[in-house]
Amino acid sequence: MTKSNKKPPMSNRLKNALRVLRGKQSKNPGPVLLEIQYLLHRDVTTLRAKPEITKAVDRDDRRIVERIVKSFRLPSEDASQPADIWDRIYNDFQRPTVELLRTGDIQAVQALLKDPRAANLFIGFDGIFPGVVHLDPESVEQVMGAALVAHDHAICVAEVTGAVRYENPQAGPLAAKYAGQPTDDFIDALEKLTGSTLTFPNPYPGEVGVVTSRGIISPRALHAIYQAWRIRELVKDIAHPRILEIGGGMGRTAYYARSLGLHDYAIVDLPLAAVAQALFLMPTLGEDRVSMHGEEAGEMAETIKLHRPETFFNSDQSYDLIVNVDSMTEIGIDAALAYWEKIKRSTSRYLSINHEINPFTMAQIAREHPAGVIKYQRYPYGPRRGYVEEYFEFDAGG
Repeated sequence: MTKSNKKPPMSNRLKNALRVLRGKQSKNPGPVLLEIQYLLHRDVTTLRAKPEITKAVDRDDRRIVERIVKSFRLPSEDASQPADIWDRIYNDFQRPTVELLRTGDIQAVQALLKDPRAANLFIGFDGIFPGVVHLDPESVEQVMGAALVAHDHAICVAEVTGAVRYENPQAGPLAAKYAGQPTDDFIDALEKLTGSTLTFPNPYPGEVGVVTSRGIISPRALHAIYQAWRIRELVKDIAHPRILEIGGGMGRTAYYARSLGLHDYAIVDLPLAAVAQALFLMPTLGEDRVSMHGEEAGEMAETIKLHRPETFFNSDQSYDLIVNVDSMTEIGIDAALAYWEKIKRSTSRYLSINHEINPFTMAQIAREHPAGVIKYQRYPYGPRRGYVEEYFEFDAGG
């Protein structure tokens, strides 16, 4: 009798993966549990979540790609060159995509960008890139792990924002009920808190998260909701606030900021990052709601504006709040100092959310270059362990 090579049903594989993650099939934690445990705020054995991976969406995005390519090929003072740790990501993973964009071959670029994983477009700031997840026996535990992290972070964001009460572990296991509740319960609470309908678009294949009635929710989307809420809280005393985000990832925070009523929003980033942002924001918000480098912004307060660094540095535009998440300490000290001085000249309020594992920190920059700082607050970043929120206020003119 020959042994069958047929894989067990996906439901069984996920159940087995969950057993491995919870340590029920081994005395030692597996590599996935070791990888995700620092992201969790709760015991993995208490969390309940159904995982899923997004599928490809069939749509005609040629017009979006034409705009992306046209903007990308415009001359840049930065010449698309990254800095510091981004050098390796660029040279090892993204150079072929950059070279293809420069050719102007719309059909080839369109084919590549149908699945951004193939382009390594989101590597470094989002979870959609090769090697992260594939539905096979070797990585199915990672799929389950990502869903558990998403569920855990939905609870955490709801707690940190005040959408639900904080659970108190001192009260014992009978009081710890959130881990077993549906993720939708916490999104409902966040919608009630924010007064907004929260949607979770999945325009590209390969995004992993927890299954809900609203679609598949990934941890990054939940962080973006928190960041958008935090931004709104910081400018709630200002009518029609003007927001600038330095380093916008794939544009999730901008997306949710708009849902929360913040329409005058700009992002400063490198040209390749702007490709990622346009590729997410245009299909989800509408092509007319996004303007790229070299384009007329239309109704300035009604579009998300994707700027290059030179646009920011060469402009005298002021903002009511500037925010940076998970990048300022990764671009090199010289670039970070240039941004710090420009930030002080461009706003009276600045929110930084970064880790402190790199050679310098935002706190260090502020201590060594304190001119203009009149207020400083520092506290842990609730949704993700190991990160710190720092809020600055500056006097007029920085």
